[in-house]
Amino acid sequence: MKRYIELSDILHVPSIDKEMVALAKRVKEIRRRRGYSQAQFADRSGVSLGSIKRFERTGEISLRHLWSIAEALEIGDELSSLFTAVAKTRKEIWGNEDDAN
Repeated sequence: MKRYIELSDILHVPSIDKEMVALAKRVKEIRRRRGYSQAQFADRSGVSLGSIKRFERTGEISLRHLWSIAEALEIGDELSSLFTAVAKTRKEIWGNEDDAN
């Protein structure tokens, strides 16, 4: 039982760890739909079996290995497009409000 409250519990904002695990879960589902065992997928992606297992369990993976995994699943384009259409911040749109005064 947890003896503390995380800020994400109160604000309903997912923590980074939760997001990493959710991403790993989606990747695992895609791997399974493609019909690969973890061992087969490790061979196909060039990522060690231990790294595949740890990623699917914890969400922890290097960016290099994540890229290899995405390419092996033929979803590298989705990873490539990450952050390409980032919305501007208010400061970028309106400039520094202090400069207007």
